Amino acid sequence: MAGLLETVNWFDVWFLQTVQTALSPWLVSLALAVTLLGNPLLWILIAITVYWHGRETESFYLMNVALFSSIVVGALKLAIARPRPNPEIFNAIATDTYTGLSFPSGHSALIAAYWAYLRKFLNKKKDFLFLAVVLLVGLSRIYLGVHFLSDVVAGIVFGVAIGRWNLWLKEKVKHSHFKPSRLFDSLIIAGILLFSLLALSFLESIPLAAIFLGFYAGFFLSKEFNLRVENLSFKDGMVRTIIGFAGIAIILMLLPIITSISLPSQEFGATRTFLLLGLVGFWGSFLFPLLCSKFKKPKA
Repeated sequence: MAGLLETVNWFDVWFLQTVQTALSPWLVSLALAVTLLGNPLLWILIAITVYWHGRETESFYLMNVALFSSIVVGALKLAIARPRPNPEIFNAIATDTYTGLSFPSGHSALIAAYWAYLRKFLNKKKDFLFLAVVLLVGLSRIYLGVHFLSDVVAGIVFGVAIGRWNLWLKEKVKHSHFKPSRLFDSLIIAGILLFSLLALSFLESIPLAAIFLGFYAGFFLSKEFNLRVENLSFKDGMVRTIIGFAGIAIILMLLPIITSISLPSQEFGATRTFLLLGLVGFWGSFLFPLLCSKFKKPKA
């Protein structure tokens, strides 16, 4: 076993050194753009956008992929505690939440999880393109000097398992009496999500945990009050999306202002930040849809 690990480590170092021999400004810029496709915040915003276009249940499962990926990757990083490539030896160009931990690659796991979950709904051409994106994101993490090859491979493997599990959960819920339509009928799902959010908080992903908590709270609350998001034309849907993101931008702009106000206890400051970030998710799944329902156009 020790010999196998030594071989993997040797190959990881060799592969990373080989890839980084091709460093160039334009390729670095391209890699930085590609790696964003594995950022959980991007997919959280995509899930919220899907919600605003009247596909609340699909948005719910899209959000689950980001949540479960964050938990699995965070737990494995802390359990295995493999250091990232040494910046004194390699060119570490990008940064990540877990600045000192490498295995597995969170970006690779996340994008692979979405590929595994969504490929059932894609034709062969889109499925192939999505797979290419998965591989490019993984390669970008190596190229930017923040992961080894084995980190990326493991991330993709775990990501595929997470995506398939989320798809299985969706099918299981669909064919049982547990449907995320009313709060009482969703106790098992809510329990899973609550446990996941608590786990995510312990993994020091407080900002993500806050956004997830706000979204899920708003989702179940909107179902309890039977708050539906109507489908709109492409033009009206884009207007709604722009307004919705403007609301998120305002909340985020308030963050540095509110956090700059001195408080007698540092714990109150952390709670204040958590609540404000939670408001981002709650705005996406409840407050903004509620406003849209109040000001929707009357039918002709």
